Amino acid sequence: MREITCIVCPIGCTVSMDNSGNISGNQCRRGADFARQEFTSPQRTLCTTVKTSIEGHPVVPVRTDREIAKEKILPVIREINRTVLSERLGIGEIVLENVLGTGANIILTTNELKGE
Repeated sequence: MREITCIVCPIGCTVSMDNSGNISGNQCRRGADFARQEFTSPQRTLCTTVKTSIEGHPVVPVRTDREIAKEKILPVIREINRTVLSERLGIGEIVLENVLGTGANIILTTNELKGE
C-alpha cells in the first residue's frame, strides 16, 4: 500500500492506494483523482530560468504552460539550459515551443525585458 498527502485542498487527507489500484482516505473526488494521477503518472509544472544575451539581464524566469511528466523534468531542464534568449519578450510569450515533444511550451514570466 502506498500513501501520499493530498495537496488539492486545505484538508490535506492521507490518501492510500492498494495493490489493486483502489483509492481510500480521500474526503472528496478531487483527492481521489489527484492520488490516482500521482501514483500512476505524476505531473509537475516546471519553473526555472533561461539565459539571455540581453545586457543587464543574464537570466529571466520561465515556466511550462502546463504540467509535464515528472520523468521529463531533467531532459527539459537540459534543453532550457542550452537555450539563450535574444528577443525582448513579455509575460506569457513562448521561449521554447512544444519542448521535447511534451506538448508544453516554455513561457516567460516577467516583463523586465520589455522595460515594464
